Amino acid sequence: MSLFEIPLDNSEPKFSFNTNLDDFTYFFDFMFNTRLNIWLISIRDYNNEPLVTGEPFYSETVLLEHYFPETRWRGDLYVSNLNKPGRDADRYTLGIDVILYYDDRLDS
Repeated sequence: MSLFEIPLDNSEPKFSFNTNLDDFTYFFDFMFNTRLNIWLISIRDYNNEPLVTGEPFYSETVLLEHYFPETRWRGDLYVSNLNKPGRDADRYTLGIDVILYYDDRLDS
């Protein structure tokens, strides 16, 4: 098992970045919804095709496992609140208290 943190930056209420998962590049878009008081995530694959759009970024979950279990990367994306388990990220706790991890499941 290889577990690593995917860094998140909450300095702006909307931001994008790309990262490699299993040797492919994926594009992540985050946007804070002030009315719902929650971050939303969208992910595009290496062909720039949307995999998921506007999904709530809930804490203590395996992110997106029900969307594409057989066609996505082999590992899991975990969302965890390090200081207040079960509490979702607000505008300023994303990337500080609420962290995104990737487990590539190489030893599974």
